[in-house]
Amino acid sequence: PGQTVASSLQAPVLFVIAADLRNMELKAAVDEADIGAVKPGQHARFTVDAFPERPFDAEIRDISYASVTTDGVVTYDARFEVDNNE
Repeated sequence: PGQTVASSLQAPVLFVIAADLRNMELKAAVDEADIGAVKPGQHARFTVDAFPERPFDAEIRDISYASVTTDGVVTYDARFEVDNNE
């Protein structure tokens, strides 16, 4: 009489909660004017809008060899390792 439709349908995964937040990864764009001075292993500091007076420490893990151009601005993607023990 009828047909079975989508018998193996599964709900999509909307998000994943990290099991361990002690080590986090930060991705940032480094301007082409600064890229020559940036190397993996260097220490960096950054801030976030939620805590503008609180600097956070990070270490540069790697830098993309491919540039990204957005509205005429050339940047390189960099990944930073962030120790988040607090």
